[in-house]
Amino acid sequence: MKKRATGARLRLAAAVAAAAILLTCAGVVLAAGTPKAVLRARNGVVRIFTTAGEELVSGTGFAISNGSEGAVIVTNYHVIEGGDSSELYYDGRGPVALEVVATSPAQDIAVLRTAGEIQDLTPLPLGEKISVGEEVYALGYPASADLLSMQQLTGIDQMTVTNGIVSALQSAQSVGTMERPVRIIQTNTAINSGNSGGPLLDRAGRVVGINTLKVTMENVDGTNASVYVSELREFLELQGIGYKTDHSLLILGVVGGVAAVAVVVLLLILLLRRAAGRSPLSRRGQPAQRSANAELEGQIPLFEPAEEKGHRTARHSRQGRVLIGIAAAVLLLIGGAGWFAARTLGAYREIRSGWDSQNYQQVTAACRRAPWLSLFTDKKIITYSEAMALVQNYQLEEAIPLFEQLGDYLDTEAQLEKANRYLSAEQSDRLLEKYDAYRQLGDYLDSSQKLQQLIPLLYAEGEKQLAAGEFAAADSCFAAVPDGYEQAAIYKALINMYHQLQFNPSVREVQSFAAACYDCGVTLPDAVQNDYLMEFLYGFWYTPSGWYFEVTEGYYDTNLAIDGTISYGSGEILQTESGERIASVEIVDYQNVIFAMNGLQYEMYRS
Repeated sequence: MKKRATGARLRLAAAVAAAAILLTCAGVVLAAGTPKAVLRARNGVVRIFTTAGEELVSGTGFAISNGSEGAVIVTNYHVIEGGDSSELYYDGRGPVALEVVATSPAQDIAVLRTAGEIQDLTPLPLGEKISVGEEVYALGYPASADLLSMQQLTGIDQMTVTNGIVSALQSAQSVGTMERPVRIIQTNTAINSGNSGGPLLDRAGRVVGINTLKVTMENVDGTNASVYVSELREFLELQGIGYKTDHSLLILGVVGGVAAVAVVVLLLILLLRRAAGRSPLSRRGQPAQRSANAELEGQIPLFEPAEEKGHRTARHSRQGRVLIGIAAAVLLLIGGAGWFAARTLGAYREIRSGWDSQNYQQVTAACRRAPWLSLFTDKKIITYSEAMALVQNYQLEEAIPLFEQLGDYLDTEAQLEKANRYLSAEQSDRLLEKYDAYRQLGDYLDSSQKLQQLIPLLYAEGEKQLAAGEFAAADSCFAAVPDGYEQAAIYKALINMYHQLQFNPSVREVQSFAAACYDCGVTLPDAVQNDYLMEFLYGFWYTPSGWYFEVTEGYYDTNLAIDGTISYGSGEILQTESGERIASVEIVDYQNVIFAMNGLQYEMYRS
């Protein structure tokens, strides 16, 4: 009876243990799936302000770590782009200065850091993936909420929470610098100006995306996009930046593994106890009379000697321990092998898909997650992918040595040339050199955007050169400016008239050009003063006091003290025979000149 009771108790204990483990797992699942996790996630969200000149840009960010070395904040690159400084507010406290740790304009991702820990700021875990149709939530500080409350909102309870579903998962070239496809989540979750950089969460409060843009078109509503969390993970891993991960799946896996081992161990114990408790003479269906007769006939004893029974029990106990150890080792080995196989297969698929789609950051991140795959992958593919991932994140100085290692592999030489040219353009302080370099680079990285940013600077420089009468220098600047930009077409026409003077310096051409300069408020070039003075002076000039000077075809007439035949030099009227200067002439503008002779000045006006 004692042996049966013991077996029953063991079976009951196994059932209770299994039930407890299942309830624990269920509790983890239920706790992780509650929408309250989204509200708790507000403790990891901050508001960011970036100062760019006189402009103040507002955005949202979220923490991925927070410690004595500072809080690490993720936001959109366009929130801090071109800014002089950035600051954050957390739950009404701030401002706290931010420094840039790493940026990826191509993915519209920026990572910032504070100088020290921010009290109560809770890092948000990064999720693994999300599926179409799942519910998602956006947290942030839209500027429209400021307008509604007539104040700048920075408190946790003032944060806006919107929800929707994942409408689609896609790769699109509508994010960042639009130089390569970026994986995005299309969602109908409301995202407005100021939400940029905030987290898109699943029901468990895990970050599955970075809220990035809203499609604003007529008759279009509910089309918004967030950068997919896999893009963020790969960027952080490439930069070596640590982040908080979601451990719920790991906890479930560990609990499930422990549960499986516990159940197997308990079953083995039950089986061994049952086998150890059975006597060869107590098997079911064997009559007791047979045992008694067998003893009388001297074939076997009725009771097993105590010493032999002790040896047999010890032997069974040792066997049980060995079997339990073997079972546990087998389970761990199977689990480890399954984990290794799944990780290897997943990384291999990511390498293949990333290489095919030219998402080299994905390839690099997959190789780092499963480094043993490098034993079976072409080393040049890994090096090339790492170099290109660095290029896509504008880390060209780190990429150049890797390209140099590759020699003539694929388009390495072209990539090396582009990287060096881009760096030269960035380091140059001469506008035209920068323009030429970016123009030659075409659509490399953000070269086309850099060209657009140079246009206002080149236009201003062109105006400056025209104001100084430097038409040749101005021509080089305006050649890069579109005709439709402000008064570029007028200035270009004026420069073209100046070039025509070199081929036909007639009176008509010179005076038309001078009149056009006067109308545009542009300083006449020195060539008019020095080379075309006679053509410019052609006509009648006078002073209000009655002095005059008239230039006609081959003659001149004046009541100034000028006699004899004259000729024109560089800003001078000369005596033809002697070459002696009679008067100096200073052209003020098309309507006004100053004659200086015999120590007197005469301000004359065109009639």
